[in-house]
Amino acid sequence: MNRRADAVVVGAGLAGSIAACRLAQAGAEVLLVAAGEGSMGLAPAWLDVLGRMSGPVSSPLAGMQSLPDSHPYARMGSGVVQEAVEFFSSLVSSLDYRGGLEDNMALPTSLGGRHLCAMAPPAMAAGNLDRAGSVAIVGIGAMRDFSACLVAQNLSAGGALSAQGVTVDFAGAGADLGNLDVARRIQEPKLRAQLGAEVLACIGGAERVGFPAVLGLGAHQEVVGDLERILGREVFEIATVPPSVPGLRLSSALAVLRRTLGVKEVIGARVTGFVPGPGGVGGLRVRAASRSQIYEADYFVIASGGVLGGGIEVGHQARSETILGLQIPEGPLGSLGVAVDNSLRPLGPSGDPVFQNVAFAGATVGGADPIGELSSQGICVATGYLAAEVVKAEVAKVARAK
Repeated sequence: MNRRADAVVVGAGLAGSIAACRLAQAGAEVLLVAAGEGSMGLAPAWLDVLGRMSGPVSSPLAGMQSLPDSHPYARMGSGVVQEAVEFFSSLVSSLDYRGGLEDNMALPTSLGGRHLCAMAPPAMAAGNLDRAGSVAIVGIGAMRDFSACLVAQNLSAGGALSAQGVTVDFAGAGADLGNLDVARRIQEPKLRAQLGAEVLACIGGAERVGFPAVLGLGAHQEVVGDLERILGREVFEIATVPPSVPGLRLSSALAVLRRTLGVKEVIGARVTGFVPGPGGVGGLRVRAASRSQIYEADYFVIASGGVLGGGIEVGHQARSETILGLQIPEGPLGSLGVAVDNSLRPLGPSGDPVFQNVAFAGATVGGADPIGELSSQGICVATGYLAAEVVKAEVAKVARAK
């Protein structure tokens, strides 16, 4: 038997989650289908909106005015992008994101570089490198993928910041510890008290103290608060190699919100194609647990990811979107995606929409260079939000007609 909803959202990443939550808030019956929990746990939880064009971008809002017409931000308009970011901030208000679109902040990377982003959780935003003063970078001996001394050396190289690197033991661990191992252990009050005392003994007069981003999962705010009390100064987190603990905090928060808002979910399912219907698509063919089913809806949001996420398939002679079989325009690998109109509907070779009841979102959307522009998360948030706005207006029309 086929399942039916007002809207089906494909993808549980940032774009799909934003779209599903926005639609559910508007009263739509939403079914979310995804192969997994998305890639948020692989990336820092900071919000890239626009950090680089021909050079560094100090203001994302100002930088958008110079983007080509084919760019997703230009198609949506900066006002929609701003609305989307504000919606994201209110949606995950428990994470208390800091920043905005007027000015980028420069946050330290895992190698001590400068990463320009618009917003970040408080413990990451506290590491803004544009702030004056001295910092101590703390490494944990059992974490082999984070070198405090290398980070401090690179941060000090420009001369604008004074940084020192120190490495401490943690819980007497001699073997390698992964990010999640440390994040879980540091939630034990006794262990973090021992860590704080050891750090305090070797950071001198540093005004801020940076740790790898492993300061707890569910008890993150408690961990940061305790360390700041022990150290008597501000603590901040530095992005690490995956898995990203801050990214997992964001992923978990959005998963809880989806369930709270009543979004029905089928996780671990693969969309294998579609069946035609009014508007172009009547349903999606979904395979889960060796069983195939058709999920019907009036409208569809596809946020199935780019090349790495499996939403775009790259062959020797052709590049195509994997659910509707849309051909992808030629371009650099990092910017491949579906060509869309101002309402995020997919365009055919003639430049006209080919599916009236489908909106694309996230890395599946073409026209940008998310990695080169430092715009990945911003595009996901903005397209997820706009896709939901377009679909919820259409769902409301159908409801009134009934």
